[in-house]
Amino acid sequence: MASVHTLRERLPRRSRHSDAYFRDELAPCGEAGGLVAEKWAPFSGEPADVSDCLVVRPRPWILTIWEPLETNAPSPTLARPYCCLLNTVIFYDAQYRKMLWSTFYCASTDRLRRGGVLDFYRFDTVKTRLLCEQPVVFERETFIVGCGRVLWASHGRDRRRWWMRHPARRAERRP
Repeated sequence: MASVHTLRERLPRRSRHSDAYFRDELAPCGEAGGLVAEKWAPFSGEPADVSDCLVVRPRPWILTIWEPLETNAPSPTLARPYCCLLNTVIFYDAQYRKMLWSTFYCASTDRLRRGGVLDFYRFDTVKTRLLCEQPVVFERETFIVGCGRVLWASHGRDRRRWWMRHPARRAERRP
């Protein structure tokens, strides 16, 4: 007799999305507007507006947050995302071509001088609004955002675009 799952169904073991545990982590889904980012101690600025982020709750203690990235980078056939630092995503050329004149720069004397090392061609660099280990509030509960993954996906009938998928776990409840 097959077991009945009252919560969401798990993915098959041989899925091509090796880091996705639930169907909600395959493509952007959920509802926008229910998430509020809290002020975080390492950064003194105001919290980012995350009203357009999609949120789905596959388990009571887990959130999956889909953050749309505002970038003009092309599809994965031409661009490869690379996450670095705390909230920076750099889209490099997929063939890893080096920039032709990246070792030189034009000084104020109008002469070419030797610059740094060769750099790969970049399409775009964007900052994500959610940070690793940042607290967020969803349905009056506090969750801690984990490090995300950049994916090329579409939401509904919209065109495909770059998304950042963040997992979030419920913060410990203290009595």
